[in-house]
Amino acid sequence: MHQLGFIGGVEKSILTAEIREKLSPAKRIKTPYGLTSPLKFLAHSGKKYVLIFRHGLEKIEITAPFVNYRANIYALKKMGVSRIVSFNTVGSLTQEVRVGDLILCDDFIDLADHMRRTFFTAKKSRHIRMHPAFCPDLMSRLAKVSSFLGKRLKRGGVYVCVNGPRLETAAEIRYLRIIGGDVVGMTMATEANLARELDMCYAPVCYSIDYAEGVYKAPDGSNVLVPEDEKQLKNEVSTVFSKVLEGILESSDAPKACGCELYGYLTIEPKLKPVVKMARNKSAVGK
Repeated sequence: MHQLGFIGGVEKSILTAEIREKLSPAKRIKTPYGLTSPLKFLAHSGKKYVLIFRHGLEKIEITAPFVNYRANIYALKKMGVSRIVSFNTVGSLTQEVRVGDLILCDDFIDLADHMRRTFFTAKKSRHIRMHPAFCPDLMSRLAKVSSFLGKRLKRGGVYVCVNGPRLETAAEIRYLRIIGGDVVGMTMATEANLARELDMCYAPVCYSIDYAEGVYKAPDGSNVLVPEDEKQLKNEVSTVFSKVLEGILESSDAPKACGCELYGYLTIEPKLKPVVKMARNKSAVGK
């Protein structure tokens, strides 16, 4: 059985209260690469699925450059996860991708220079293929369970990964469009690279929460990130992500129909250290 695992941003922002009530208490796990972001478990149809919240639980506590990506992906691998679905909020680089649209990207451009974003070392490394960039089997399943969105579902697109945590200048956004980007974010490409190194399937779900700088102009010529008539759509992100999560869980027993494991070469051996429970009244990023 190929176990599913999930990665998202801030728990409170991406999941409905109904889903959150079903999650276990938060934990962080010690790995050879340090502590993971907070993680929780969700019981569904007699199985437990792990969800890692890269940025925290109630608010952004770990910004994109400081997420311990290696620890998060490593921990999922050691817990038996072989297929990852990630939930990502993004900015639109074009008005053709509106606020409230769900984008199933099929490629990415990685412009981030996050430290420690590979498991390889100077003495142990391989070239890995990144085409297709994401698991075609998972992407096909995500398209089916996201069809309830109708025209708000965009199949295909290029995700541009930047450093953060600051947003981009208008000139930078023009550049990202010129090189072929459709949406911009700060995390997903790093996770996709690491997952591929460990022979894991990875598929991203992207939800547009605003327009990038300079994409949308008000009548007075000023830049607008979220137009008034699209603010409600921005706030639907947790509802949409939760519905996609429930849909993909229903198909979790389907046989694996991809060859993603053929592109990665690195096998990991060290064991995880004991799980660390988080106190409910303490920060998710405490020591």
